[in-house]
Amino acid sequence: MLRNYLLLLVFICLSSLAYSFKWQRGLYQIDQMDSGIQFAKYGELATEIPKEKLPLEFSQLAKFSALDTANLFFKSSTGILGKWEGPGKLAIEAFDHSWLESELKDESLYELTRTILYFDKGLLFINAEGLKNDSYILVETPLGKVISYGGIFSLKLEDAKVSTQRNAMISCYLGSLIFTDQRGVSHSLSDGNKMPIILKDDLVKVNIVKLDELEQRAVGNFNKERVNFIEADIFPKVEMSMQVDSVEGDEFDNESEEVKKYYYFPIVEQIKSFNPYEKSYSDD
Repeated sequence: MLRNYLLLLVFICLSSLAYSFKWQRGLYQIDQMDSGIQFAKYGELATEIPKEKLPLEFSQLAKFSALDTANLFFKSSTGILGKWEGPGKLAIEAFDHSWLESELKDESLYELTRTILYFDKGLLFINAEGLKNDSYILVETPLGKVISYGGIFSLKLEDAKVSTQRNAMISCYLGSLIFTDQRGVSHSLSDGNKMPIILKDDLVKVNIVKLDELEQRAVGNFNKERVNFIEADIFPKVEMSMQVDSVEGDEFDNESEEVKKYYYFPIVEQIKSFNPYEKSYSDD
């Protein structure tokens, strides 16, 4: 009987913690996007954004895709600077803020953010130095997921030469991160190191080696590419506003943009997981 009461108490505590976080969607900005990259907001057809309209801010979930080599530079209100190099697909799945009452005398509010990206191949470079408190960025890939609570890192997913193999490289330039593969096995990576990954059939091979001098220049190269952007290091600003609990029923019926802004909508097409422990990968 006592055991049942303890389990109930734990459940109530966890439920209270989950509901204490009310997430508000933020903003992201496209700083530069090469021609050839298709852009699709949630529930809309893909299109290209004319260069003369950039930089451009959005609050909707979106997916980017490219058939050939092309670059996309972006930043988010959650404190993320990023670059994606195709071909492949990149999906922005979440860029949310939550404000809690702070226990610190000099801070009235304690802000948390979460950023979630899906990415299937190419190169993704992330500068997450702007993350505050316990905020995080999660990057899902066909080989597993990477989570970081601040720092600078990159992921490179190569085209498979054979259908049953995938190669990846995770590089950590600042801070640390955790890579969890499709089996649920986690590997940590600290700054100044890289993690080559090979998955083939029932074999996964993960190594950790030092970054060489040339590879460590990636951060400087990224900064040079951004230096001429308008307000290059200033993130889009989001103010705390009314949570969705206070929205009246008529607004739900109309499915207005104001309501959608606070809800989590899955992206139209999620990236297929590559799990060699179940079956061979296929692009079908």
